[in-house]
Amino acid sequence: MPGLRKFCTNAHGARLGRRLHFVHAMYEFTQLLIRASQTLGTVLGVANLLEVDPRLVYRWIAGFERPEPARVDLFVMRLRAMHEAPAGAQVHPHRRRFDERLAA
Repeated sequence: MPGLRKFCTNAHGARLGRRLHFVHAMYEFTQLLIRASQTLGTVLGVANLLEVDPRLVYRWIAGFERPEPARVDLFVMRLRAMHEAPAGAQVHPHRRRFDERLAA
């Protein structure tokens, strides 16, 4: 595979490789956001988990905005940890969710 080695060591190939990695990371990030919102029941729960504004989560899912690449890795780690963690106590079905940051 000499052609692939030349491609990966080329400056343009390295730049393209980083771009492809970021595109894949953003796809995985979006899929994790959707799964987390379905698991937690609301986008507000995902926003509280990631400690961001809920409007940003909606914009990320829709693809209107992207977080910084360094933050994507942090958010992916948090979302994966949430999916791998054992299920906790269920919230009372008649109790409404609220944003604790706004209540303070």
